[in-house]
This record gives sequence, structure tokens and C-alpha cells, in this order.
Amino acid sequence: MNKLPRRRPGQPTAYKPKYCETAKRLIARGATTVDLALHFDVDVRTIDRWVADIPAFREAVEAARCDPAHLRGLIIRLEQARGAAVRNNRSAGHVLALLDAIAANVAALRRLLAAREVKTDR
Repeated sequence: MNKLPRRRPGQPTAYKPKYCETAKRLIARGATTVDLALHFDVDVRTIDRWVADIPAFREAVEAARCDPAHLRGLIIRLEQARGAAVRNNRSAGHVLALLDAIAANVAALRRLLAAREVKTDR
């Protein structure tokens, strides 16, 4: 029985422990997985792999995404995207419709954040 030749290990990971704090900070500003990948100069699948394989990174990302600051950052980014689409008359109508649908949920997110902040202030 012929054994398959053993594969050499792939490229070493680009991950560094300091990426946990950087990811937290970026996510608090509304960063997405794509934004993290661009910042760390890796593929989006690499970020997903780090989340799956590196407990410290996973915990940092999950904690940051549960932080109200992350929701605030997302709201700001959504409002900026909608404003840019409105200013750019060449935008397709379906893009504006999608952004309007998302914007309708922004009010709900704001109410959720306000309710959360009231509970934590007590």
C-alpha cells in the first residue's frame, strides 16, 4: 500500500497576540470582518479561521461585537453610506431602497442602545 507523501505545513500564521486589542478597537468603531481583513492585510477567510482556531481572538471579537459601541459604530457607518448614496445620483435605485430598509432598523437599534444604557446606568 503506497502512502501519500506527507504535505508540508502551509504558510505560518500572520496572527499576532496584539491583534486582539486592535480588533476590539476596530470593531468598536463598527468594523466588519472585511474591515479587519483589510487592516491586518489578510484574506477574510483568515479572519474567520482566527476566530475559529484562536480562543483569545474569538473572545475579543465576540466581546467587541456585543459592546454597544459596536452598534453605535455600525449605525454611524450606515448613515454615512446612505448619505453618500443620496449625494451620488448615479446610485442605482435598489441600493437606496436597501439603505432605506436598513435605516428603518437604525431607529430600533438606537432605542435598544438607549434602553441598554439606562439599565447599565442604574
